[in-house]
Amino acid sequence: MRAYGKNTLREITKSKSRFFSILLICAIGVGFFSGVRATGGDMRVSADDYYDANDLFDLRVLSTFGLTDDDLSAIREIDGVDIAVASKYTDLLMRSGDNEFITRVYSQTPDEINTIEIYDGRAPQSDDEAIVNCGSFSEKQNIIIGETITLQDPTNADEFPLKRKEYKVVGLYNTPMFISKTQRGSTNIGDGVIDALMIVPENQFTQEPYTEIY
Repeated sequence: MRAYGKNTLREITKSKSRFFSILLICAIGVGFFSGVRATGGDMRVSADDYYDANDLFDLRVLSTFGLTDDDLSAIREIDGVDIAVASKYTDLLMRSGDNEFITRVYSQTPDEINTIEIYDGRAPQSDDEAIVNCGSFSEKQNIIIGETITLQDPTNADEFPLKRKEYKVVGLYNTPMFISKTQRGSTNIGDGVIDALMIVPENQFTQEPYTEIY
């Protein structure tokens, strides 16, 4: 063993650059592997903490036929359900200046679930006001607080889903329902990709049934 150790040391001293290069490569590999292994768990914990802090829904009930107050009451009576909140949404085309993009318009819900963060401006206080979540589009398309945006229904339905077609932007917000700046879900209008989100008072919807229950 003593001779083997001396031989090993001799080999190292004869090719120091190669030895330290291999050692550095191994160290970098171990460092990256350790980082990747640790990052996944840290990201899950961070996401869980964020969702808990913003009261993200645990389950969502959807219906293409619509949901009623009776459905909401029935869900609230189920064992283990702490909070149940109904919501409405519709997909429309939003115009801002010369730009347009597909927007999912949600009804305003209580802060007890899916709590939003208004990082600029304020919440809607009148029927003609709205808040917008555009992610990277708010910077790219220059959506600013105080401007009036126009909504259009590309399906040309007989009845417009909202009571008005123009709303004043009074705030920009983040939501725990969509944390990606570029992915907002899919739709059956336009190119099928939702570019932005918008919240208006619930009384602005012309439809009576709810779209989903959280």
